[in-house]
Amino acid sequence: MVTVNPAGGASGVAVNTAITMTFSEPVPPPPSLISSFTLKNGSTQINGAFNVNDSTVTFTPSASLAGSTTYTATITTGITDLAGNHLAANYVWSFTTTAVDTVPPIIVSTTPFASASNVVVNTTISMTFSKAMAPASFSSGFSLKNGKHAGQRFIHLQRQQHAVILRP
Repeated sequence: MVTVNPAGGASGVAVNTAITMTFSEPVPPPPSLISSFTLKNGSTQINGAFNVNDSTVTFTPSASLAGSTTYTATITTGITDLAGNHLAANYVWSFTTTAVDTVPPIIVSTTPFASASNVVVNTTISMTFSKAMAPASFSSGFSLKNGKHAGQRFIHLQRQQHAVILRP
């Protein structure tokens, strides 16, 4: 018996997902798995690494999967339990990855507005974006300068991650 994640027929699967297979009994280490498991996009084999923990096998693709793509996974009868018993029949399932967002964000508003003058020194500066932003991207992509010198940064990303606030 095998249970898998992502499940057969699943859609909206993250492109960086790992495939887990849980068997009813412990399975041997990866060498026997390499020839007994395939993950394919059409006829293209997806490479990756295996990790075995008792009866759970995790396959982690070596690169992100393509977005909006159906993948077919197969566990063949070549896999055995620790006693050497083979899987009764090939286990085949498919899942579809989520669409990958390729639309760049835009800044929809700022406070103070661009080219504002006579702005009070301790004014809170904020930008609102058209979409949710990755918090880590602000550590290198956002700064406040006074002439040629960067100021101290205190960055707070709002809950929906659509806005960033800088408090000098």
